[in-house]
Amino acid sequence: MTRNTCGDTYKPPMLRIESFNASLDKGLQWQLISENGQAPDSDRITEYEQDKADTTPKEGQKKLTFSELVKLDSITFVSESLPLSTSLRLILKS
Repeated sequence: MTRNTCGDTYKPPMLRIESFNASLDKGLQWQLISENGQAPDSDRITEYEQDKADTTPKEGQKKLTFSELVKLDSITFVSESLPLSTSLRLILKS
């Protein structure tokens, strides 16, 4: 993370690969595969799992819908492995 001359915080883009398996129990459905091409260490996996488990909006926040988070026209099909796996590529709104 860096700061520009105006003092604003800038976070460089993050390429995160996650896996979702709807057939698993709710707390186990999401798995972090990599961030910016790097496999996550055990501390990052723990942090990720805690973030995914905390679905209660904080004070002053609202829960966003999928269409509010994702640029819908950016969704592209990557691959499919029947019966349970489909891979998509998408861009999150900033």
